[in-house]
Amino acid sequence: MSLTQLPEAIVSEEAQLWKSFTADDETALRKLMEGFYATLMNYGSKYTKDKEIAKDCIQELFIDLWYQRHQVIQPNSVKAYLLTSLRRRLFRQLRKTVFLAEPIFSGDDESFRFESSPDLILIEHESIVRQAQQIAHYLNELPRRQREIIYLKYYQGLNRNEIAEVMSITQQSVSNLLQKALVTLRQVIPFNLSSFLLVFLMPHSN
Repeated sequence: MSLTQLPEAIVSEEAQLWKSFTADDETALRKLMEGFYATLMNYGSKYTKDKEIAKDCIQELFIDLWYQRHQVIQPNSVKAYLLTSLRRRLFRQLRKTVFLAEPIFSGDDESFRFESSPDLILIEHESIVRQAQQIAHYLNELPRRQREIIYLKYYQGLNRNEIAEVMSITQQSVSNLLQKALVTLRQVIPFNLSSFLLVFLMPHSN
């Protein structure tokens, strides 16, 4: 079972695994990696279509954690800590890959694109699939940082403080960007799709 699929009950387990790995328990680190791997891959794939880059960054992240286990702190949120670390690592790797001196995700680029759930392929009602595709379209019209906040809040279940940590911005900026995103969505999404927006986001909430 993934460590990201349970709400409050799992937090103490995450903290205990973290504490154990910093005390030289390699099995605890392996469990953390196994529990968060899918979440980290999903997040990494929002930044690069090259899955090998994402995989390498995740692997290197946990290798570095092991070597630095006596120096790392006990984070308030293990999930937010890992997402933050992966985000920074991806930025560094992708910056080297394209020989850029500045972060390549500083503007409204193509990262963090929303897609209708693959599970919808199994649904026979074409109207539901079409509605999901329309919702994804409206979400993708948002600026990149607003898309990322929507993703972290509704798909990863992070709170405002955790999102601020991951994105290296203030909590107030998170609130402002989220509010702008929701206002925009209310303005552009037709009334008949507004309730479906909640359905589109809700399955991904923790």
